[in-house]
Amino acid sequence: MKHVFIINPISGLGNVKDVAGWVHEYFEKSNESYEIRFTESVGHAQRIASEYTEEVVLYSVGGDGTAHEILNGMHFDSQLAIIPVGTGNDFWRMIAADKKDIKDVLYRTIEGEVHNIDIGIANDHYFLNCLNIGVDADVNKRVNAVRTTIFPRSLVYIYNAVIALAVKKKTHLDITMNGETQRFDTLLTSVMNGKWYGGGFKSAPLADIEDGLLDVTIVSDVPFWRLPKLFPMYYKGNHLGLDVVETQKVTELHIHANHPVAVGYDGEVFEYTDIAIKVLQGKLKFRMPVGNNT
Repeated sequence: MKHVFIINPISGLGNVKDVAGWVHEYFEKSNESYEIRFTESVGHAQRIASEYTEEVVLYSVGGDGTAHEILNGMHFDSQLAIIPVGTGNDFWRMIAADKKDIKDVLYRTIEGEVHNIDIGIANDHYFLNCLNIGVDADVNKRVNAVRTTIFPRSLVYIYNAVIALAVKKKTHLDITMNGETQRFDTLLTSVMNGKWYGGGFKSAPLADIEDGLLDVTIVSDVPFWRLPKLFPMYYKGNHLGLDVVETQKVTELHIHANHPVAVGYDGEVFEYTDIAIKVLQGKLKFRMPVGNNT
């Protein structure tokens, strides 16, 4: 099988500069074919992935955004693998928390094992990790405009989250799930395949990428004085059971807003009034590092 490495050269970690050399080094001792492609602009990873109609392994060498692009360009006969050299790497936390030795991760992934994992789809656009509406999507807009790598992505996200909360606006949503429609005045709504987003916010502590379900978390609008306590609880994943938090596991849901709202897919932001969301159970052939405990 051919191995195709799609490298985002402006990803956040310095290791990205070394990956191409490590790939060449590995395949000097292998009979398998490989190719290295470098992205040149936003959307390029998606276009590269779409070129491969045969069964290949597509390695996302970057962060969550690069993996998101590849997911939306690839043919599902192929496999997706992640080499986590981005600034966020939230989905990678579902695979392994330790990403310090990228060379080891790379080699173990090349020799890896395939798992059929879930992904989400909303309005014909795939998401690997999360879909967000409300404050989170507004924060995504702010974070996407920040190109500095001086500060960790988690700090950039937290900083912009504090600003967004300071000028927060509640979002009115009609949400249909598990056969019932309810109206919510929300601060934020997340539909999760993974547990984390935004550089470490543990929105869905019970999420499992192989359970055939999406985890929905709806946080109702709250008075400003409650935010200092709620914010860190949400970050750590200790918000389940709070009176202002609604959680459900679903296979599909529909969200309606009375005006276009920002919707973040793995950090990429669109605007919709209606969003039809569902899980695609076991749709993605995901290449796990060999010896991984997940």
